[in-house]
Amino acid sequence: MTIKTKEISVALDQLMLDPNNYRLDEGLDTEEYSDDQVVSLQDETKKRLRKSNIAELEASIRINGFQEVDRIVVRELKVTSDLCNYLVVEGNRRTAAFKSLMDQMRNPETGVYYSDASRELIEKSKNIKVILITGDDEDIKGFSHRLMGIRHVSGPRQWGGYQSAKLIDDMFSSEGRDYGRVADLLGMRPNEAKQKHEAYKAFKQMQNDPEFGAKSNTRIFSLFVEMVTSHSEFKNNWLGWDSDAAKFTNKEHLYRIYHAITKNDDGIVEIKNPADMRKASLVVRNDFARSEFERGVALDDIEVDLEADKRERRIRNFINFLHGGYEFGEGEIQALVDLKTLLASITEDDE
Repeated sequence: MTIKTKEISVALDQLMLDPNNYRLDEGLDTEEYSDDQVVSLQDETKKRLRKSNIAELEASIRINGFQEVDRIVVRELKVTSDLCNYLVVEGNRRTAAFKSLMDQMRNPETGVYYSDASRELIEKSKNIKVILITGDDEDIKGFSHRLMGIRHVSGPRQWGGYQSAKLIDDMFSSEGRDYGRVADLLGMRPNEAKQKHEAYKAFKQMQNDPEFGAKSNTRIFSLFVEMVTSHSEFKNNWLGWDSDAAKFTNKEHLYRIYHAITKNDDGIVEIKNPADMRKASLVVRNDFARSEFERGVALDDIEVDLEADKRERRIRNFINFLHGGYEFGEGEIQALVDLKTLLASITEDDE
């Protein structure tokens, strides 16, 4: 990767907000905007960024000034203009907050600053130190992915789950489809990168579904994380996860889940959160509960001890342990005697 960086000084008006910013992606299949479209989309992009809660940033800038400890990162915008403009790669929210604050300080019709506008902020808006990155398009794209990943996926300013997963999907394609490579670049475990990516693919599968696509939104993304991180009986056997195609293949069971995570005719959602999805995954491990769930009985109406299978597995694991032929010590023998007494009382109660 041939990337060069240097510090330069620019005016606030030269900084162009990125309409392709991951934070703005709400899971819709929107187009990727070219450099030629960026300038004309500035007002719309600023409005969209305002929805990401930049009011606190505005207040901080108003009180403390625009701090440059954490530099904004930019690349040159490839458009013909009288003014050299720069696309913000990292720092879009801070830039949007500064721009919004400056807009509030001037007359919208004349552009003249009000008499009580901060002279310090006005001067700062004319001279902001930023980090300029240069290189070919692919190098800049790769560097941008890594920078955003370090800061917003595994770093201190984390995005929502969907935005993080989308970045991983982009990096997975550009980094040789290697989870180990992506994980190393983002500072996370390979299995974590794989799970986030599978959740993204599962979400996109619903989004592309002709019946349920219109009902999908990023607010339910955490449910897909739970689906792909669940036990194999639920994920692989019941839903039919195909790791090569990165999608669920049992359409009947998948639609049962889709119905459960979207509003029914009465406006009720059966599976509202990851805890509900975990319950659904336990339900399919129990023959009776699974048949009830598959025929449409609501999750809350299925009365069965869902922890019984888990307890049985623990007991059978302990039995297998005892069959290991160990030579137990005196303390262990006494513990087994105590266990024998306990087992006798339990089995007597059941007779």
